[in-house]
Amino acid sequence: MASPHEKGTSESAVERVYRTTREAILTGEYPPAFPLRMNELAARSGVSSIPVREALRRLEAERLVESVANKGARVADLSFPDLADAYRLRILLEIEAVRLGLPDLTDEDLTRMRQLLEDMTRLWRAGRIEEGHEAHRRLHFLVYEKAGSTWLLHVIRSIWDHTERHRRLAMRWGAEPEDLGRYHEEMLAALLGRNLDKAIEAVRQHFERPLRLIERRMRDEAVGDA
Repeated sequence: MASPHEKGTSESAVERVYRTTREAILTGEYPPAFPLRMNELAARSGVSSIPVREALRRLEAERLVESVANKGARVADLSFPDLADAYRLRILLEIEAVRLGLPDLTDEDLTRMRQLLEDMTRLWRAGRIEEGHEAHRRLHFLVYEKAGSTWLLHVIRSIWDHTERHRRLAMRWGAEPEDLGRYHEEMLAALLGRNLDKAIEAVRQHFERPLRLIERRMRDEAVGDA
C-alpha cells in the first residue's frame, strides 16, 4: 500500500502531466488528431507512464483527448456540430448564471469587471494572449460565481474549458480584440444598468457572433480541402 508521501507525489505528477498536456492542446501546440505518445508525455513532464495514463483519462473525460483502437490516444478533432451543440448549452447555462448573479453584483464587482475588460483588451492587443484569456475568464466568472450554485458553476467551467480551443481559433481567424471588447462592453453596460433583458441579449450575442465566424471559416476550409 502506498504511503501518504508516495500518494501525494503521484497526485502531483498526474496534475503536472494534465496541466502541461492540456495547455499544449488549448494553445494549439498539439493540434487536432496529434498523437499523444506515453513516453513523450512522460519525458516532457519528467514522470513515469503511470501518471500519464491518469492524466489522459482526465483529458478524455473533458473530451479534449480521444482513444483510437490499436493506435492509442490523440488530441480530439474539432467539429462545428459539436461546437454548436456546446454553445447552445453554454447560452442556456450562462444566461441562467447571469439571471441568478445579477442581483448580488456590487458596485465594487462592476468596477472590477471594468478593469478586467480593459486589461483583457489591452493584453490581447499587445499579443499577450494567455494573460488576455485569463482576464477574459475572470471577467465572466466574477458574475457566474454570484449565482450561488456550485453545480451550475461546475458545469459551466467544464463546457467553457471544452470550447477554449474554438475561442482561440476565432481570434486567430479574425476576431479582433476591439470587436471582442465591444461585445463585452455591451454586457457590462447592461449589468451596470441592472437591465436583465439587455444583459441576457448581450450574453447571447457574445456567443453567436464568434460562432458564426468559426462556422464560416470551417466551412471554407472544408470546401478548400474537397
